[in-house]
Amino acid sequence: MGHQVFDQPGRKPSSPGRKTPAWAAALGLLLAAPVAALARGNTPVLLQVTNITTGTVSDPHIRSQYGDSVVFTSSGDVVGASPGHNEVYYYDVLSGLTQRLTTTTGGESREGARATDTVGAGERPEQVTFVSTGDLDPSVGNSDHNPEIFIWQKDTGQIHQLTNTPAGVVNSEPYASDSGKCIVFSSTGNLDNNPGTDSGIPPTGNTNLDGSQEVFMYSLESSVNYPQDGFFTQVSNGPFGTTSGEAAVGGYIFQRQCQTTAYTSDHDQTGEGMTGNNIYIYDRNSAMTELMVSGEIPWPMQPGDYQHPSISSASPFARGPF
Repeated sequence: MGHQVFDQPGRKPSSPGRKTPAWAAALGLLLAAPVAALARGNTPVLLQVTNITTGTVSDPHIRSQYGDSVVFTSSGDVVGASPGHNEVYYYDVLSGLTQRLTTTTGGESREGARATDTVGAGERPEQVTFVSTGDLDPSVGNSDHNPEIFIWQKDTGQIHQLTNTPAGVVNSEPYASDSGKCIVFSSTGNLDNNPGTDSGIPPTGNTNLDGSQEVFMYSLESSVNYPQDGFFTQVSNGPFGTTSGEAAVGGYIFQRQCQTTAYTSDHDQTGEGMTGNNIYIYDRNSAMTELMVSGEIPWPMQPGDYQHPSISSASPFARGPF
């Protein structure tokens, strides 16, 4: 739609070719603004998801493929009375409804990852991965209330416990691939049980008897015995006192799904003499790790600590890892 610009209130529109004063041009923009706003439809630019009166809200993560759900942690009165501790919630953008995914006794649930997409629905249901100190899966059990990795299965509402580690082991920072084919996370446990039977996921040979914080990948095989038919691969490896974490996994097309994991470590993972906290890239298909590079130039070139890697996933070519 067009609009008319008036030189002064009450005068006729400016004629073609006549110079429009600056104030009139600005007025034209203001007149056009409501039209542009209407063209956007009814989708809000900013949407308030929670409206709590007590507690806190943290760690919001939006679903990648459609952006139609938000997973977050809250200790507040999100849906009814406040539980007084952290629980994991799922907000559906289309319906505007919020669902509480966890009901935790004797602990808390937190660090919910984004919901997975539906591209793998034939093999794996849409799921949300999170950390909990609760005893949420009776088939495994968590009576010692250790922080373990869990999966919430959307179609049935079931909660599955993936890790089962002794007291003192810390499992944290879960990050699920787009279609839920794998989950990467940090742990001080000795979890690797990769049998080496999958030619696309060779074992790394890493162990974690020293209890350092390392990055692990849990590969979900199929829906035959979902999700307990998967296995763990230890991605990073460092001596006691070192820390590897903040893992992100990429790849959207199935043959590239979970191929690339980016993570940070304060241990020199490649033996190149690096100091400080650097970003490393793990290639699942070869079980090889390299320092993050830009072209052919090793990166980072400058001394310092590097944190919070992100990764491209649902792109047309699923290139990754930057």
